[in-house]
Amino acid sequence: MKKSQEIIGLPVFSVMDGKKIGQVKDLVLNPEEGKLDFILVSNGSWYSGARVLPYKAVMGIGLHAVTTESDSLMTNISETANAHSLLQRNIEIKGNKVLTNRGNLIGIVIEYEVDETNGKVTRLEYRTAQDESVVEVIDADQVLTYGLDVIVIKEEAAGHSPIDDGSSQPEESAQPAEVADEPAAAPAPAAPVDIPAVTVMESVSSEVPPVAEPTPARPVIPPPIPQPVIPSQVREEAPEADAATSPGGDGAAFFKQRQRQFLLGKKLIQDIRDAAGNLLIPEGTVVTEKIIDLAEKNNKYVELTQCVK
Repeated sequence: MKKSQEIIGLPVFSVMDGKKIGQVKDLVLNPEEGKLDFILVSNGSWYSGARVLPYKAVMGIGLHAVTTESDSLMTNISETANAHSLLQRNIEIKGNKVLTNRGNLIGIVIEYEVDETNGKVTRLEYRTAQDESVVEVIDADQVLTYGLDVIVIKEEAAGHSPIDDGSSQPEESAQPAEVADEPAAAPAPAAPVDIPAVTVMESVSSEVPPVAEPTPARPVIPPPIPQPVIPSQVREEAPEADAATSPGGDGAAFFKQRQRQFLLGKKLIQDIRDAAGNLLIPEGTVVTEKIIDLAEKNNKYVELTQCVK
């Protein structure tokens, strides 16, 4: 199994002639089948139009590269109707909200895994709405719908928090020890024999509620659900992407916008200099909209896309 972040960024090589033919920039999901249909490949110039590699044409995905038989298996996005249609829908997994079929928002997807042999999505990882420091996992067979605004799952698939699951066990195992110790420490005269029994009953009854409290593992999430920045950006920019890929377009403008989204938040791994050799953008700079505009103004956009991590 491979996580999406282990695939995006890998170089793509042609086995037939042993040369690098591009770099993985994104993964294209078929939401109805829950699998990857295409891989978006950049050859260093997004202005000339993005290219797609059908997932069925992928020979292998290793630690260091993606391989395919030949460069001829890749096509321009405008020439591949299915890829163009899927990208127009702009359905993403990462950054999408997770909603149960009973209407409970339970978190935000931060990562997903695929079976590299067939592109099938196998499981999702999400941060819980109750506690963003807690990460839960959902098997992909529990997903009912991959949608534009939410991913719908079966209610019973929403698991307990790992913290809750671990905390209830020690309490239950500790209580019998306390009960066992109390009678042993009270070899009193016959008359007070009833007193330890009462004490035991009181302690047991008083400790029962804490054991029962974790039972409602899936409380109804209150209206003010946390709204991370990532989904907001994705949803706000989606109309621009749709507009850029209106029927009849070649898809270049759309992919330029997707590339800008991909670059935001990345760090430069080397200095970028202008045509005169002056330092334009220093190494370590976090990419923002202003940095992208600056690179474009100085004809350094392509170099910027190749120097981020």
